Amino acid sequence: MSANLIDLARGCDYLVHEVIDPQFAEKLTAGLPPEIGGPLKQHLLQSHTTIEQVGRDVADPAGAKNLVLSHLVPSNNSVHGWRQARKGYSGKLIIGEDLMQLGPGTKQR
Repeated sequence: MSANLIDLARGCDYLVHEVIDPQFAEKLTAGLPPEIGGPLKQHLLQSHTTIEQVGRDVADPAGAKNLVLSHLVPSNNSVHGWRQARKGYSGKLIIGEDLMQLGPGTKQR
């Protein structure tokens, strides 16, 4: 996470942010040799924002009115899993979908 991102996003209407499920990183690397799995897991978790972090540690401190989750890893995670990003976030959570359009005056599904 970046303090610069939080500063730049301060008070935004929409914060579109990537997110990773840390359980995916765990499952992906569990069967790999430790010298490969350990660094890969560390890379995935340091290079991406987890479900637990995105709302609480990024969107809420920025005061984002809407948090739009995009670049969902893994893409086949349940909607219920992505909704965990609401913990610690006071705005509206939107789980992005292919071809979704957001803008002034548009209604959200």
